[in-house]
Amino acid sequence: MEEALFKVVLCSTNHIPSGRQLPRTPPMTSVKKHLDFKDVEPVMPNNNAEADGDVQVLRCSSLKIENPYTMLKGMKGYHLTPDDLNFIKKKAEDEHEELAEIQALLKMDVKMLELALASRVTTQVTLSLVPSSDDLANWAKLVLRETSPSDFTHLDTKSLLGVLKIEEIQRFTDQKKKVIAMMEATAVETCKKEAEERGHLEMQVANEE
Repeated sequence: MEEALFKVVLCSTNHIPSGRQLPRTPPMTSVKKHLDFKDVEPVMPNNNAEADGDVQVLRCSSLKIENPYTMLKGMKGYHLTPDDLNFIKKKAEDEHEELAEIQALLKMDVKMLELALASRVTTQVTLSLVPSSDDLANWAKLVLRETSPSDFTHLDTKSLLGVLKIEEIQRFTDQKKKVIAMMEATAVETCKKEAEERGHLEMQVANEE
């Protein structure tokens, strides 16, 4: 039974014949690992390290990865390649086009603001020519008093304007124009008579002297 078990062990793939086993290496107590990979700084090998397999410690406190795009800045002896020059030229052209577009938009905005300001001034002038609510109410009452026997003094401005008719306003305007024309004619005739009387008085005074 023991011989059969021994043969099974010998036929096993994991079996290593006696005398050919490798010596097991015990773990080294001098190995230290820091598993902080945020900021890894490799330490250069120490020339004084002993030959017993000691591993240098990896320190993770001072390594800082720089931006690779800043490597060309301040590099002594570096000369721009044709690709670099083309890239810089293309970048400058793109920025120039973008600046031209922005200037065109600003110019358009300024033009629109100027037009809006001019329109505002025109509107203010137009509104200044429009009579106030009190003036409209007084004119409406005056027209209704001359054209209608009813009393409309108790109505507000909106109601007064609703009662008025264009024909009444036109008739009232024509009447007032006639009255004004008659008053102007009377004033001219009065001035003429006064001038004639003044002339007669001056002649009479001159004859008496």
